[in-house]
Amino acid sequence: MKKRLHNVLGHDRTIQAAKRELSRSLLQNESVSGVGIVDTDGGREGIKVYLREDNPQVRSLVPARVNGYLVVIETVGPIGTRT
Repeated sequence: MKKRLHNVLGHDRTIQAAKRELSRSLLQNESVSGVGIVDTDGGREGIKVYLREDNPQVRSLVPARVNGYLVVIETVGPIGTRT
């Protein structure tokens, strides 16, 4: 049982590391609202980049994959805090 748990935890760290890497490079851009981990259409984990507005220049900065994980883009507008 411990071996299986170790493999699952190792996998989680890998996608977390990929998200962190992408976040560091993209969140400096005002057009990027956030970066998260999602399930893709293929049923695998991927990374989603949330944009404030659909901007071809910003889209060109987003890689198709990071460390083997698919990266998808969604335009969501500005993200604020809930009241």
